[in-house]
Amino acid sequence: MHCWINPALEKTTCADGTIFFHILIDEKMVMKNPVPCKKDTHAAIRRWHQTFQETLMQHGAHAHPLWLFRKNHGGEWGFAIGDGPNDNLPTPLCMTCHQSLTRIYQLLSQSTMFPTGIPVYDAVANCYGNGLKALKAILQCSHPAFVDKPSILVTNYPKQKEKSPLEHKMEVEDFLLYKCVLLCRDSPRNSTTQVSWTSSSST
Repeated sequence: MHCWINPALEKTTCADGTIFFHILIDEKMVMKNPVPCKKDTHAAIRRWHQTFQETLMQHGAHAHPLWLFRKNHGGEWGFAIGDGPNDNLPTPLCMTCHQSLTRIYQLLSQSTMFPTGIPVYDAVANCYGNGLKALKAILQCSHPAFVDKPSILVTNYPKQKEKSPLEHKMEVEDFLLYKCVLLCRDSPRNSTTQVSWTSSSST
């Protein structure tokens, strides 16, 4: 398994260090904090996913951590649940994931969630109420696990220009994490666990 579950503390630690506490989903708080994506660049969508996932986690809902998605793994959600060596989450979190589907989809379907006119809305609509499937669909063109030639998405080092210092810092961090994932993936000693931990340690 690519996680560690602590029954006594009621929490699960994922391969990148993300901690999910086993708490009931606070549906009111989930719907009260939509976390909109303000730009449609690949980097902006990845950063949005991280913020969106972290916000959901605080209120008991589950979305998969960005850098734990792997190529050709996990079906329509992009991650696997079970007690086998290639599973991402333990069986006890299965119910939480299913309970998160509808609320996540409702958030993603809001007209103010993404910039007007981008194809993300169509990708979400085609997932028919399945919020975890929709999150994977949103990342299809922006995540190295789903892009045929992921290196083309990070060809130039980010420049600040008119960006605020904080925005530029976040963009650089995303760039470095992305490059780290590519380097680990192409390494002859590559393993899924190595990629996960290396990308985490770069933050």
